[in-house]
Amino acid sequence: MKEFHPFYIAKYPDDSIYVYNLGIADNILVSAASDNTLRLWDRETLKTYKVIHEVHDHISDMKISGNHSILTCGEEGTAKIWDTRTLALCGQFKPGFKINIYKLSLNVLAKKMPLLCISENIEKTMIAAGSALLGSDAYLFLWDQRKQSLLFSYKESQNDDITDVRFDSIQSHRLCAGGCDGLINIFDTRFSIEDDAIINVFNNQSSIHRADFLGPNKVLGLSHMETLSLYNINDISRNNTDNIIDSTYISLGDLRSKLNCNYVIDIILNITKNTAYICCGSHTGKIRLFEFHQDATINKDEQILLQGHDDSIARSLVFDQQMQIIYTGSENGEIRANRYETLQQTPPTKKIKLYD
Repeated sequence: MKEFHPFYIAKYPDDSIYVYNLGIADNILVSAASDNTLRLWDRETLKTYKVIHEVHDHISDMKISGNHSILTCGEEGTAKIWDTRTLALCGQFKPGFKINIYKLSLNVLAKKMPLLCISENIEKTMIAAGSALLGSDAYLFLWDQRKQSLLFSYKESQNDDITDVRFDSIQSHRLCAGGCDGLINIFDTRFSIEDDAIINVFNNQSSIHRADFLGPNKVLGLSHMETLSLYNINDISRNNTDNIIDSTYISLGDLRSKLNCNYVIDIILNITKNTAYICCGSHTGKIRLFEFHQDATINKDEQILLQGHDDSIARSLVFDQQMQIIYTGSENGEIRANRYETLQQTPPTKKIKLYD
């Protein structure tokens, strides 16, 4: 077991602020929170030196781009790209629909449609965002990132809010989306017609918290009920007209009893090893990470242990595996930086407060 110890703790000015997302961009720690700000932090000292206010009316998701950029989306119905160097807004995407009139193809903007999750492909050419249920439809929008224009949308596959969307880091045309209906859909984004784009549909039976690719041919699904399943992708031939076929899967059941925890914060990928870390929290203030393998085994002997946020729930976590630092954010406006060191090496924890 490896123990990580806190060396800096930063506090937002209001302890009612939830830290929704954490990420690392350009050697900077980035946080998105319920005060609708993006904050950029020094990774070593946790001193904030840049803040973007009023990012959205209500920020719902944040992802890091490799091009000095941060992706966000909000419940007012826009997706945005922010430059980490200047804090300027350098791209904005709005939901819409393509309609064909005679030989013309036109983009029509949609009315206010809350966007709940966002992702981009590895080439940084396509952005996808999932919407809340509007009427009887939940939309998955795809935009051309360079032209900042709508490519197409899918609306038939999810029957409730789309809560997570992720591009495959290996085959970048593949996209998975999970929603409150318990469905995880795998799309081939080279096809604009939804029936042609569907590769697989998996039913997790519970509302999806996290859906992501694990290695070249598996998808994991973590539910809001803390259950975890692992599915095999059947990337069938396009000559086969039946695109939705049964797939083998493994259900691990409720992780709370299996891993002796109270809640699951997130599952983060270890792309270099094609494994993942299951990040768990407890009401005693402890956070543990367990390595999860493609054969659905969990290595409990090599778990990572760190101090959580006392009686507050951790909402976000990012693991800098190169620097061996884990950052966590909580529901009490706190961010902690934890480093892998022996107890003898661990410096006193320093606390920082923000007043901007």
